[in-house]
Amino acid sequence: MLTPPDEPKRRRNPLLWAAIGSIGAFLPPYHFRDLLDYLLPAAALVFLVFYFAKSRFAWHVLVADFLVVGPLYIFLSPSWRLQRLLHPGIIWVPIIGTCLLAGLLLWSRGRYFAYLEQQKQSAVDERI
Repeated sequence: MLTPPDEPKRRRNPLLWAAIGSIGAFLPPYHFRDLLDYLLPAAALVFLVFYFAKSRFAWHVLVADFLVVGPLYIFLSPSWRLQRLLHPGIIWVPIIGTCLLAGLLLWSRGRYFAYLEQQKQSAVDERI
């Protein structure tokens, strides 16, 4: 079905990749050995709540998840401490991953806020 030329094309949420990744935080195997192991699923849940509410704070929560919660988990959780002890070179994997995700976050920032404006405008247009 084609959209009329005067109607703007509906776009997909640019943070869909993060929502899929956040859902992955709830998949097994579960490694809950101490309180810190609940940090990643809790952060994913907070992001998903803001994501499905189409809040403008979803991007901010995602930045906090990747740049604060992720490194805290990597440096303080018992499983990562053991990994770093057994394989000292593994620390480059989360560092490079965090840098790549920071680039992806910066790339999606403008697209996400434009998407929210489009959703807001289409809601206003539908009320009229």
